[in-house]
Amino acid sequence: MLRITRIEALSDGIFAIAMTLLVLDLYVPAADLHGDELAKSLCALAPRLLAYVMSFVLISQFWLALHAMFHNLARVDRSFMWWNLFFLLTITAVPFSTSLLGTHPFDALAIRIYACHMILCGALMLALYRSGFIRDRLAIRPLTSEARRAAIRRILFGPAGYIIAIALSFASIPLSLCVIGFVALMYLLPTKVDHHYAADPSISEEKS
Repeated sequence: MLRITRIEALSDGIFAIAMTLLVLDLYVPAADLHGDELAKSLCALAPRLLAYVMSFVLISQFWLALHAMFHNLARVDRSFMWWNLFFLLTITAVPFSTSLLGTHPFDALAIRIYACHMILCGALMLALYRSGFIRDRLAIRPLTSEARRAAIRRILFGPAGYIIAIALSFASIPLSLCVIGFVALMYLLPTKVDHHYAADPSISEEKS
């Protein structure tokens, strides 16, 4: 059985690569552009830049959640490892869906593909959480019912927002994009679940 540190190292590496690949969609305007033409070219990059920032925030949130899980795990089993690999599979594809949205920001299909991708990421994150923490199967210490509910609400917030964004894409593209951006902004705010996942030095010492 793999050690938790090995699985965490693999996960961190994949997250680092995915987060780095996001920026590759931002290209430098041609060298022969100057003044107004350069300004127009930079303005044309705005949708890609916004998609990049939004996806970076979302991937960061997934990484923080995964880090909190690993910090509170006493051990892992085969089921947890496979759920983690499936989750990482969706993370590696985030640069693609981000590039698609940044290139076609006002195309309903691009919005729906991006939103569906993020729903899948959230669903696999929930499956991973349930695999490790339902009935404290792999946890270092028992979690309260309040802590579990707070974590599940936090995970489901994103998918719920993306379902709304998909529904709105049939009526209003701008509103759909606003909802997607709102989800990213809300994940920047701390919640009660952060207190339950706060670092505990004693745990770190035990695991080391």
